[in-house]
Order: sequence, then structure tokens, then C-alpha cells
Amino acid sequence: MNRFMTLKGAVVLTSTLAAGGAGLAVSPGQESIDLRSLNVDVAQISISGLSSGAFAAMQAHVAYSKTFMGAGLVAGGPYGCAEGSLTQAAGRCMSQGDLPDADAIVRLTQAMADAGKIDNVAFLRDDRVWIFHGKSDHRVRSSSSQRAAEVYQRLSGTQNVSVNIDLVDAGHAMPTQNFGADCTHSDSPYIGDCQYDAAGLLLNHIYGSLSPPASEKPENLLTFDQSLLSYSQYLDETGYIYVPDACRGAQAACRVHIALHGCKQNRSTLQDTFARHAGYNAWAESNRIIVVYPQTSNEPMNGCWDWWGYADTGHDTLDYLTQQGPQMQFIKRIVDRLTGEETNGSGSVAAACYREENLSHSLAGRAQYFWGLYYAVGSMDYLGFSPSHRTSLRCDKKDYCRSINTCI
Repeated sequence: MNRFMTLKGAVVLTSTLAAGGAGLAVSPGQESIDLRSLNVDVAQISISGLSSGAFAAMQAHVAYSKTFMGAGLVAGGPYGCAEGSLTQAAGRCMSQGDLPDADAIVRLTQAMADAGKIDNVAFLRDDRVWIFHGKSDHRVRSSSSQRAAEVYQRLSGTQNVSVNIDLVDAGHAMPTQNFGADCTHSDSPYIGDCQYDAAGLLLNHIYGSLSPPASEKPENLLTFDQSLLSYSQYLDETGYIYVPDACRGAQAACRVHIALHGCKQNRSTLQDTFARHAGYNAWAESNRIIVVYPQTSNEPMNGCWDWWGYADTGHDTLDYLTQQGPQMQFIKRIVDRLTGEETNGSGSVAAACYREENLSHSLAGRAQYFWGLYYAVGSMDYLGFSPSHRTSLRCDKKDYCRSINTCI
């Protein structure tokens, strides 16, 4: 797949997945926390997501099934549905066309595992999975969510998969008890007032019977530095994390849940609206669950997570589905930093920042020069045509550099 063709056409998909919507008024900046300061139960880490976040949540769960013990999908679809194609993503995965059958997706998953690109599929066995699709959701077809359920039933066992498809008259949004737009709407903030607690239901299914939710505490929604963990220009430099009182400096380890927002729900668009109001935090407060809300950047993908390959640095690859995918690696680095299991391969990016002339970047291997233009290695960020123009590049060990405003 040609990366530049993907970027050119991506606006079609992102406007379909989540169109319009102004941001809501939210609180000012929060306290920042070092993820390494938290005590985490490595056997109790799970992930969920809405829309593009749901597709990405299944990708991360499948790629790192040794790490994640459960998943929740709201308005998403099956692993590998897009096959690296924007056309397939916007077509068969969301609206019309023949979906790949469950057996074909299982075969793809097994092939990825056999090639060492994802964890052994045996780690998915007995994982708890919760899947939801709203009856009034016309952005992502219900058959796509159904296909995801069928794949999980084969890989994790039918008894472990809770399927909630078209049972609630909800639009393309995160259903909550009492926050958001009209339940049937598919508009910003893509959170629906449905008298239906999707976050609570999925957490209870994944972890078993939980204590009733407590009052969430606004001061417990903190930020963390994502720039230490990412080398992709499609990810924000700041993420959100909810840390219950019982998990601050706790001797006993806490569970961790990763919650991925949908398109146009990220910090650049809605600030902390998803992190505050998606419904996870009240359950987290009373059940010793740390909830991490990673954030995409706003350009050029309207905040969507990569579930069709726009962030892949090569051509004609399916890296975005695997442990080689930039966003999959980023999610794993968050977990590794929380658990203290950072390694050169999956821990913090040992990044360095260079502010030099484009010619110097090129001679040092941080930039490429062709057709009279300079591009950053790996990300292919455009740096201009002048060899004497000074640009700032943040680079990691893997010959991947991205253009940033300045080196701090």
C-alpha cells in the first residue's frame, strides 16, 4: 500500500467514522505523573476502544495477547478487516461489501503468529471479550461487529465472549448512563446518554463481578508524557490516566485498563472529554483499576487510530496489525513502562533531538534527499528543499525521525 496515497484518501474515512462536532468545555491542565511510579498487576491488564479505537483495541489484544487478558469493542470490527486498504476499510468493514469470513481471519491471525509478528494465539484462549454495537449506528455496520465476535468465539471460546449487538437503540458513540448527546445520535462528542453503562458492563465482564462504582474524583485524572514512548507523528505528546486514590503509592498492585478513544475524540479536538465522561473512572475508583487514555494527534487522520495502515512506514505491508506497527508498539510501551518491563525493543524510545541544517541531517542519515527535497528518515516528514534550512528532528534507535517544532 502506498503510504502517500493512503494519506491523501484518509479524509474520506475519518469524516465517515466521525463527522463534525465542536469540543466541549473541560477542565484546565492536570497534574502529570511518571508511569513508573505506579504498582501494577501484570496479570490484570486489559484494553477496549470505541470505533477506530475498537479496531485498534482488537489489533493490540491479538498482537500482544500474552500481555492483555481481555478486551472490549464498541462499534468496531474484526482483526485485519481492512487488509491494509483504505478502500476496504471504508467499504466492507464499515458499510458494504463482503467481509472476510471468520475462518479466513483466524488463518491470518495464525499466519501472523507463525511468522513471529504477533504473540502465540494460544494466549487468546479463555480471554474475556465484550462486544457492543448500537441499533442506530449506521457508521460501522453491525455485521462487522458480529464478525469480530465470531473470530473471538473461535480464538477465546464462545463462553468467554459477550455479544451485545443491536440490543440498544444507540448511535455511533460510547453509551453511558447519563452523559452525552441523545442516545441515537452519532455526533460529537460521540458519547451517548443511553441509560446504558457500556464501560461498566465491559469491565465487569473482563474482570468478573466488581464492586459498585464510586464517585470519580476529578483530581485523579492526570496526564503523562507520551513523547517518551512514541516515535510517530500521528500520536500526541500528552496522554491521560485516571489513578484511583487506592492506587497512589499503593503496596498492593492495581489492575490496568487501556481505553482508546474514537476519531475526533482526542485531546486536540475534545481535550479530556472522553477520559472524563466515557464511564470508566467511577468503576476504576472503587475497584483499584488504573485507566490509561492514550491520545492520537489530530493531523492528518482526524484523531483516528490506525486500523488500515496509514502509519506504516513501508509499502505493501500489514505491520500496523503486528508488533511492528508504530501504534501497536506505542501501546505496548505504555504497558511496559507501567509494569517496569521496559526493554530496548519495547520500552521507552531512547530518543535524541537534533536541530541542524537539512544537509547535516542528510549526511548523518537522519534525512533523505530526493527529487530536490528533504524528508525525515522513517516518518517521511517533509523538511523543505533548502540544504541550509535548520529543522528539528526527534530520532530513536531504529532510524525513525520525526519533525518537531524545536528541541527542548
